[in-house]
Amino acid sequence: MSPAALLWHDAPDTQVELFPDVHESAGTAFRWTVGELPPNTEESARQYSRLQVLRRLLNARYVLTKFSKQRHPRHGKNAVEPSPEDVAAAYDAIHKAEAEAAAAGWTVHGYKAGTDG
Repeated sequence: MSPAALLWHDAPDTQVELFPDVHESAGTAFRWTVGELPPNTEESARQYSRLQVLRRLLNARYVLTKFSKQRHPRHGKNAVEPSPEDVAAAYDAIHKAEAEAAAAGWTVHGYKAGTDG
């Protein structure tokens, strides 16, 4: 079972406490969690901002994963070697996103432990 299914197993109609004293349907809470809905309270704006930082980090890291998969021999003649500039830009984006995520309180290896909140 996926993590999303574990968190939102009763979506879309069950009422859940998204934040202290903020109740939403599980479906709405799921959409907020994955970044589809904008924040509607000060607390949700803060948490939404943190999630967007996390999303940028995960997306930056995914670029390197994608480069690695493209280079894999299973692609045969279609294997693609990324340019050194593209790899350097990907690492730069990761380092910037890691610093931003650590500053936002996420736990990122190589940075002071985050507060996750």
